[in-house]
Amino acid sequence: MIGTFDQGSFYAYLCLAWFGHMCHGLAISILGPAQPYLAQNVGVLNEQINFIWTGRGVGSCLAAIMTGLVFKSLLRKKWQKLLFLGSFILCAGVFVGLVPWVSSFSILMPALLVAGFSSSCFNVGNCALTVYMLGPERSAPYMQALNAFVGLGFMFGSLIVRPFLPEQAEDSSICGNSKEQMMTNVTFNEEGNVYVDELVETIPAIVWPFLIIASIHIFTGLAIFVLAISKCPLPEYKEKEEKPDAELCNKTEKEEKNILKHPYILLFLSFLFFTISSGTEGFFISQSYTYGICGPHKMTPAKAASLTTA
Repeated sequence: MIGTFDQGSFYAYLCLAWFGHMCHGLAISILGPAQPYLAQNVGVLNEQINFIWTGRGVGSCLAAIMTGLVFKSLLRKKWQKLLFLGSFILCAGVFVGLVPWVSSFSILMPALLVAGFSSSCFNVGNCALTVYMLGPERSAPYMQALNAFVGLGFMFGSLIVRPFLPEQAEDSSICGNSKEQMMTNVTFNEEGNVYVDELVETIPAIVWPFLIIASIHIFTGLAIFVLAISKCPLPEYKEKEEKPDAELCNKTEKEEKNILKHPYILLFLSFLFFTISSGTEGFFISQSYTYGICGPHKMTPAKAASLTTA
């Protein structure tokens, strides 16, 4: 049973929730086409820049644990939950906007870890809030819609970055995979720090797509703040208070025992499924653009960006 609520406030939250999950997809998808250029920015090889996905994944795992612990036990009121969501989507936007300005790999890794942590806190918390408001049954289609908007973010991220990629027929200059090839493109100072030299003019204006995506994050976060501060009445699911007879009560207990049979096996299989599917998804997004340019097909940057759109 869902208590009384204002439909306008609920639909406003629903739109912001969709935007927030689209931001989650945008923040992930932009890293694929931008990855080789970020490697040039920080002066590392393509194989080293892949660790940004590890850092982001660690942040996502920590976010799932932390949000699960605090979202229900510490954040009791709906406006508190909304402030939690708004704070983390805003934080994610700030760190996504800082990524193209970073010139050190040791700073890029924790920046993306924090961005992944913040974005995943919003993702997990938003799903929990949807169940909290609508209940386990009515929330199912809304949860699927949230996941669909993550996929929409994957598509739009590739489209946003595409106009800012190099216009030349091919961009094999970013395919250096050995230190000798890197030495022809960068210079070192006496302290051993890497500075981009000749390649600085060929690096595309990747700052702009990051700023566009960061601004969408920030707009969504501020809008959620407004919704939280105004304390608009949102729905809250409550179980029906009924007193069934003894026979029906015993039947319900037996059904619950059958449903909860082998919960740990179900939990392990769910964990295994999401680990494999998310790993495959992350690998495809991270490597498809670089493979399109540096692989045997020698695609143009625009065509290679289309691979992540699919």
